[in-house]
Amino acid sequence: MKFSALVKGQADVRPTELMLPGHENSIVIGQRPISAWEEKDAIDKALVMFDPKGTSKPAPEDPRYVMCIWAQTLVLACQCMDGDDKGEPFFTDANEILQGLDRDRVSYLYEMQQRIQEDHGMRKERLSPEEMMA
Repeated sequence: MKFSALVKGQADVRPTELMLPGHENSIVIGQRPISAWEEKDAIDKALVMFDPKGTSKPAPEDPRYVMCIWAQTLVLACQCMDGDDKGEPFFTDANEILQGLDRDRVSYLYEMQQRIQEDHGMRKERLSPEEMMA
C-alpha cells in the first residue's frame, strides 16, 4: 500500500460556521488540516507578504506577521462546502481574507482550523487540568 493511500487528513473537511457583518445568516466554510509542506508554503508566503523585499526577519510574535501566517493558512485550509464550487478554495488569496474580515473573524477561523489540525497531529496541545499538573 502506498503512503498516499494512508494519508487521509485532506479528506477530513469539517464545517465551520461564520457570521459576516451585514448578513442575517451564517455561512458555512469547510476546513481541513494542512500538510507539513503546505504549512511551510504558508510560512514562506507570510514572510513575503510581511516584507516583500526580504530585507527584514519578523519576530515570531509580531502581530502583523502572525496575521499573515493565519491568512496564508486559511487560504489553504478553507474550502466551499456546497454547490458547483464544492471542494474549491473558499478564499482567493490572503489579501482577500485580511481586507474582508476583521481580526476576530480571522482569529476564529484560524483557531477552528488549528483544532482540526490537532486532531490529525501526534502531539496533544490541549491538556486537561490533570495532564497539566502531571
